[in-house]
Amino acid sequence: MTSWVIPCNEKYYNHRDAFANLEYIDWRQSTNVEIGDEVYIYVGQSVGAILYKCNVINVDMNTCSDNDMEYNINGQLSTVGRYMRLKLVQSFEDGKFPRKALLENGLKTVQGPTKATEQLIAYLEQ
Repeated sequence: MTSWVIPCNEKYYNHRDAFANLEYIDWRQSTNVEIGDEVYIYVGQSVGAILYKCNVINVDMNTCSDNDMEYNINGQLSTVGRYMRLKLVQSFEDGKFPRKALLENGLKTVQGPTKATEQLIAYLEQ
């Protein structure tokens, strides 16, 4: 199992309502994530912190669920591409894992998907 950190842009997707209302969400997949991997979602801009821990329950899907499109802001995301399906495991308070602390604990970047270091996983699992 691999743990990943992936960024989320609130301008394109209403992640808060999607996680509150859906059993799972489909997320654009740009790495070789596998079923059973963990994904931590870093929300940029106004939050600047990791807010979610998810399990990957499906990968390499060609389209996303119609349910997800309700949370697509202004139709900016495509329904066709490469998607993975995520099931929420845990939500965190907005300030619990801020960017500065993440970088001090092994996070390399928040610009794109990245594998979490052992140091970062230990910090997130404390």
